[in-house]
Amino acid sequence: AHNMFLLHSIVEQVKVHANQFDKLVECVTNEVNLKYSNRILPGVGLCVRLFDVLELGPGELFPDDGSAYYVARVRLIVFCPLVGEIIEGTIERADLKGLRVTVGFFSDILVPGEMMKDCQFSAEYKTWEWVYKDEEMEELLPFVLGSQIRFRVEKVLFETREALQESSAYKPPMRILGSIAEQGLGCR
Repeated sequence: AHNMFLLHSIVEQVKVHANQFDKLVECVTNEVNLKYSNRILPGVGLCVRLFDVLELGPGELFPDDGSAYYVARVRLIVFCPLVGEIIEGTIERADLKGLRVTVGFFSDILVPGEMMKDCQFSAEYKTWEWVYKDEEMEELLPFVLGSQIRFRVEKVLFETREALQESSAYKPPMRILGSIAEQGLGCR
């Protein structure tokens, strides 16, 4: 079974103020969540939150600071679906490029027009339509905004820091391309 979440280990130096020495793990948890939650780790995925603290080294004190610095090995819960994984999301909007989908906490998902089977874009309704045909009739069934859609992950793409810094237009640091070109995929 596939899982769109994974655990990713990192080592992080955490500053703990003297008044928090009695709440060490709670302090490390808060500091790591503050730094990583809702951030993209390039090549890894979207950090959701800290899962657990695996190891906590001895604190180091520095003169004139009053705080201790701990090296912590922690695991983060990260959203990064695998290629081939089936995910269910909600159609957020449609344009000529395809359907824009959200899973609630992540919205940089595109199902491109070329990855939809028997579909066309309706300029009149500004949405994509599935062209249903049988021997007797043809019917256009629109993809309604807000509808649930099941898609297969085809690619998970990460932008480099250089590309993000050089671009004047917004580029999401992580994008998912999906497909609805096979049976069992598409609107529910």
